[in-house]
Amino acid sequence: MYRRFLLFGLILFLLPGSSIAQESVGWWRWVNPHPQGNPLYALQFRDERIGVAVGRDGVILRTEDGGNEWKSVQNPIRTPLYGLAFPGKKNSPVSRGAARGEPWIAVGARGVILKSRDDGARWIEKTSNSKEVLYAAHFVNDRLGWVVGQEGTILVTDDGGERWKPQTSDITKTLYAISFANEKLGVAVGSEGTILRTDDAGTTWKIVHSGTTETLQGVAISTPSKFWAVGTKGTILASQDGGETWQRQLSNIPQDMLAISFLDSQNGAIVGAEGATLLTHNGGEKWEMQSPPETQTLHAISILSEKRFWAAGEGGVIHTFDGEKWIPQVRGWHRDLSALSFIDSKRGWAAGAKGTILTTENGGKHWNLQDSKIETDLQAIHFTDDKHGFAAGERGVLLQTANGGSEWEKISNFTEANLYGMAFVTTSEGWLTGADGAIWQTADSGKTWKQQTSNTRSALKAIYFVTKNRGWAVGDAGTILATTDGGETWTRQESGTSYNLLSVHFANEKEGWIAGENGLILKTPDGGENWLVQISNITSHLHSIRVANPKEVYAVGLNGIILSTNDGGITWARDFSNTSSALRAIYVKDGDSWAVGQEGAILKYAGKGSGNLRTIFGKKR
Repeated sequence: MYRRFLLFGLILFLLPGSSIAQESVGWWRWVNPHPQGNPLYALQFRDERIGVAVGRDGVILRTEDGGNEWKSVQNPIRTPLYGLAFPGKKNSPVSRGAARGEPWIAVGARGVILKSRDDGARWIEKTSNSKEVLYAAHFVNDRLGWVVGQEGTILVTDDGGERWKPQTSDITKTLYAISFANEKLGVAVGSEGTILRTDDAGTTWKIVHSGTTETLQGVAISTPSKFWAVGTKGTILASQDGGETWQRQLSNIPQDMLAISFLDSQNGAIVGAEGATLLTHNGGEKWEMQSPPETQTLHAISILSEKRFWAAGEGGVIHTFDGEKWIPQVRGWHRDLSALSFIDSKRGWAAGAKGTILTTENGGKHWNLQDSKIETDLQAIHFTDDKHGFAAGERGVLLQTANGGSEWEKISNFTEANLYGMAFVTTSEGWLTGADGAIWQTADSGKTWKQQTSNTRSALKAIYFVTKNRGWAVGDAGTILATTDGGETWTRQESGTSYNLLSVHFANEKEGWIAGENGLILKTPDGGENWLVQISNITSHLHSIRVANPKEVYAVGLNGIILSTNDGGITWARDFSNTSSALRAIYVKDGDSWAVGQEGAILKYAGKGSGNLRTIFGKKR
């Protein structure tokens, strides 16, 4: 997979020139993985202490201590950021070092250009006059710089990124990288082997024969006249004459090469797909493959010394201080999570792929892995107190614990059906739902389970009880079932839809909500006699809905969507989730909220900020 990338989710913008280092209304922060879980596409270090990385969903990370700790910079512009530059880091040994206060520039989708003058602590959006995706930026000094992107876009600034003007490339191919040897001589590379060269600061750009049709993703300079380009299928090109002619070099690997950087004329590095890493210590005469630091794609590389390297990619930031052993800077767990349960604001559990069960005792700040002794995907988890809990999943798997998850016991299989939903009203009384309309009930804390008659073959994805008698189950093809006798009899309620229904939750015996496919939200004011569609203005599937009280409700789904309402659903607001990863479950307890999803994502509601940065759907307030 190339690093030039799908655009995810809804893209929200501030007006150009406005500050974006502020907290938004409805802001969620990452608690797993730490510091965050979005892929990173660019990484630069000003010196051995100050570094910045940018990536998907507008993520900006910053370190002030040489990478020991990376902190997120809040950025309500959710567009992906692909490129990063400042005057002292030019992929060239010709001029190195940058003074504090010199501009940092980040670029991304929809023509976004951000500028920082305080080493990435605060960013200002600048007007690019372009709507194209911008992939890379490069500066030769604190005033003169260039940006490249889709449709042959080349922009130039001569005032440190305050204003940008287009340059003529005479091509429509995408440009992915750019580098200059000095204020006049530069090269840009892109799709289908495209190489452009200028010797007049971009007044004119000329197409240079590359000898390849592979997409070129990265470019760097090792001496004032020696240029390098890398691309798909292990492509490495070198130029000895300032970019006029190019020769292919042998890489001996098939992976896509996505970024290249040189420390000086001798020491360089290349990274790419599947964690591919090549190093040279003899000016590129020979490239040596390193044992992949990880199997996930690396999009960026930064070299601080002959043996100190930083890289960033799908798995976050990694580094080596000896040129051999790589250490990840991301802490946490990475398997998909599908379910949540909290007994108070501190103690909770999450469950997901391959038997994963995580637990926290401090409100989600830290999560520890529990041993489930299985590799089966789990779809539901529920704790009735700090000791007693159940987890259920595919192929009828049901686990039970009586000591808070320190030990999990597999209950003898009573069904082979996939289990999706779980509800308990006491430690002893609970229900499970699953494939083919299955509903199972226990009255003895899970020792025995009795199948109830649902009169449907639709998969039942969720179940909720407000009392031991009153409950609802929902599932495929718009199925809603209700019971007033603990499930002895189930009655179909009219949903008015054929969409699959994925989650149900009630505030009381009358007021309840259902979430489903294609952004569907249903509300009942009368225990399900009538189900009314609420306006979400979202077309992505909503996997989970949770009621805090009759006014305050939350829903999560694909593309990192988190919706909330504080008026019972008259209006729904899209919160800033800081991710476009699929979110599968949400839980609200004692004033706190958490969401979990793809690749181990765990988010916690961080509170309301100062700006009117929510997007409101529904009736006007």
